[in-house]
Amino acid sequence: GNVLTKMDHLGEAVGHYRQAQRLAPAEPLKSDIAHNLKRVRRRLGERARRNHRVLHVFDESPELDVALARAAPRQLLGITVLLTGTLALLFFGLALFNSGGAWARAAAATAVIVQVSAGGWLWHAQRVDREVRHAVVVQEDASLLPCSGDGERLDLPEGLEVRIERQRPDGRVETRLPNGRTGCVAGKSLVTIAEGRR
Repeated sequence: GNVLTKMDHLGEAVGHYRQAQRLAPAEPLKSDIAHNLKRVRRRLGERARRNHRVLHVFDESPELDVALARAAPRQLLGITVLLTGTLALLFFGLALFNSGGAWARAAAATAVIVQVSAGGWLWHAQRVDREVRHAVVVQEDASLLPCSGDGERLDLPEGLEVRIERQRPDGRVETRLPNGRTGCVAGKSLVTIAEGRR
């Protein structure tokens, strides 16, 4: 990412920084990557403004499913699932042998609810990592066109992160922008962000 930034290949640099973030690096490398990514995005924004570009597509707010997956504290969720499962078994055992009574049943039910919630969030985060693919626009003014029929063309700014829906046989990629708009982009205009998390 740093080398590509020096070469002024800013879109590709964004892709490499985002991939580095997905590898979940330790501090202080994590903050260095975030700082460099912010600096590159600022340069891309300035370039787009100089070209009188509409920047509403540069809103990088992820969709809700992706935002929830990125916010998941995976190790903590895994530990929570294991601990609450053990506690649920313990409290159910106490309730079964009548030594715990109503409080043991309530505690067991609470542990099960926490376990199911934590397990569901962890499962969702892992599913998004497996199934949702992202790419970065690496060409300035890459065209987003309707995948079929006629429609309005939109020039995408370099460095924009998009969601890949599917690869088409004609080489175009069906994509969804952060603002929800969909269309097709030439495959050469995008660099896929490889998934680093497991």
